[in-house]
Amino acid sequence: MTSSSRTINTIYVEPEFKATGDGLRRPSWSRQNQLCILSGSVTKATTAAEDEIAQLPASCRPEAEILFHVPTLDGAFITLGVSSNRS
Repeated sequence: MTSSSRTINTIYVEPEFKATGDGLRRPSWSRQNQLCILSGSVTKATTAAEDEIAQLPASCRPEAEILFHVPTLDGAFITLGVSSNRS
C-alpha cells in the first residue's frame, strides 16, 4: 500500500498482543526521508507479563532509547519505550 509515495509496512506484534480492530489502524511503519513513522493500535491479549510489543526493522531503530507518552483508548496515558536493540 502506498500513500504519498510512502510504503506502509505491517508490524507483527508479539503473541501476547493483538491488533485492536474496531476500525482502528493495524500496527504499521513507514519511512519518509530520515523519519520512521509508527502507526496503529494494539491491546494486550493475555495476562502474561511480556513487555515487548513488537520488533521494529533495523532501519527504524533509534541510536538510543526514546520514550513516548501514548494515549490509551480509555483516556489514560502509558509510557512506551523504543530501544535500539530489539523493539
